[in-house]
Amino acid sequence: VEKSLASLTGNWPAKDVRQPEIGEDGAEPAGKVLFVDYPGARQSYVLIGSKAMPMRSPEAYPAVIVNDKLGASSGSLLFEILRLQHGYTYGAYSHFVQGNYYNNFQALSSVQAIVTEESVALFRDILSSYGADYSQEFLDRTRQALLRTMNGSFETPAAQLAMLRKIALYGLADDYVKRNEQTLKDMTLDEAKQVIGQYIDFDRMTIVIVGDAKTQLAGVRSLGLGDLVVVAFGRARQRMVRYSVAPRFRFGNSPWRWNEPPVIADAVGSAARPRLPDSVGCDGFSVRRALPVRCLSAVIR
Repeated sequence: VEKSLASLTGNWPAKDVRQPEIGEDGAEPAGKVLFVDYPGARQSYVLIGSKAMPMRSPEAYPAVIVNDKLGASSGSLLFEILRLQHGYTYGAYSHFVQGNYYNNFQALSSVQAIVTEESVALFRDILSSYGADYSQEFLDRTRQALLRTMNGSFETPAAQLAMLRKIALYGLADDYVKRNEQTLKDMTLDEAKQVIGQYIDFDRMTIVIVGDAKTQLAGVRSLGLGDLVVVAFGRARQRMVRYSVAPRFRFGNSPWRWNEPPVIADAVGSAARPRLPDSVGCDGFSVRRALPVRCLSAVIR
């Protein structure tokens, strides 16, 4: 390989190349709440989010720490309240998506359609009060749990390669794992509350709901969350394709193959059937999962 490329050193003169900078300010959302009308949907998909920090930011790992109690697992508040206490969903979670340019906070769940209003209200209440409710006990439990799992996170060759990949892609320090460990050990309650106040602020979040507008829109509107924009499912689907550069999700055990013939099942679960080329290849449940994420990423980037 080196021999075949050797001639390039003399025949391909070097020149100054400047990589364009991508600004962090994206387009402002059309409204506080985007309701994507999916007629007849038996479930409503709720996704709430806002812009966040890149992975190289000093606040990236502190954000992971404070999110742990909110929605990182089945032992977190969103899961406990929406599923265990109320039975509205099979699961509710939150996380920070961190990279170089695509950075946001997301809280999400797929809920029974008949409790869409109640579920969104619970999301609002949990997110709005999280900073005030966050306690030293929450921080201590998170510290103990993350330190315990951190010790075994880099035992396999694949895990070590993933660590090197992060260093190369995101410009992290070679000892970023040790730095994260020290950050976790040293974090105080005041520092945790400061991160929550800056990055888990419900007043700055955009809400995307995919569901049946005929039965659920009035309830969502009654919550008075802010400007509400209704988007027809067909238009949202086209927008999703237009904003998508590459597939980001896996549905079940199979990847979303972007170039395959599109197939979609209707909201009541009939047999899958081909649609026009602008539709997206996924099933009736998964389309509700993918769609709000795509809409939100287009809004908050």
